[in-house]
Amino acid sequence: MPKDSGTFGLMDRTIAEHLRKMPEQNLFLPALRAWVGYRRASVWYDRSDRVGKPKQTLGRLFSYAWDGITSFSEAPLKAISATGIVLSLIGFGYAGILLAIKLLQLFGYFAHLEVPGFTTVAVAVFCIGGIQLVCTGILGEYVARVYKEVKHRPLYIVESIASSPPEDGA
Repeated sequence: MPKDSGTFGLMDRTIAEHLRKMPEQNLFLPALRAWVGYRRASVWYDRSDRVGKPKQTLGRLFSYAWDGITSFSEAPLKAISATGIVLSLIGFGYAGILLAIKLLQLFGYFAHLEVPGFTTVAVAVFCIGGIQLVCTGILGEYVARVYKEVKHRPLYIVESIASSPPEDGA
């Protein structure tokens, strides 16, 4: 999607027809115009200052931005998985350190170091929370694939078909 592309735009009838054929309910028009894949050009113009209050509230603008992110990106789902992996690594790393300290205490090392009871809870929260986020991210990836299929976007759009001359002897 080109930078600074908004919902307002001038389209050729061919592009408009392709967009009209899209069976999606939540059309994020700036990205879909780019997705269709035809040549684009920018028309720069001067716009006078707006008069009055804007009709779009901040909440509506955030909702529109979220529609754009979720319609064309699985990045939030991948971020959930990545966060889960990081939390799990922190939890299991912390658990490994605590286990090493306890084992070394059996041999007389770190005798003065006392592991408070909350550390067990912290390790459990990091490990279990991380695993849950990884599992949620994996489920999200499956849902994203189903979502792509349900949209029924065409795999490609054919601009024109060139017919070839018949072969001799056919």
